[in-house]
Amino acid sequence: MEEEKKNGITFKFIWNIIMFVIYLGIAYLIAFTPMLLPYNYRANDSHDDFVIPRIVLGVGVAVYALFRGYRLLKERNFK
Repeated sequence: MEEEKKNGITFKFIWNIIMFVIYLGIAYLIAFTPMLLPYNYRANDSHDDFVIPRIVLGVGVAVYALFRGYRLLKERNFK
């Protein structure tokens, strides 16, 4: 346990890295894929009415992911 504390690799640190990656992945999926289209089928040629909300939501999630990454680095540098 003492060795984990010395180098800063704890469960909380690993969990925060995993959540950072997951949030960036979700932001990418929301902003750049038609996940929010109703009846999202591959052969669906319907018009995407949700472009602006998808981009806004994707950017919001990406900003939150970057904020989590910043807190992670800030916490690691101060220890």
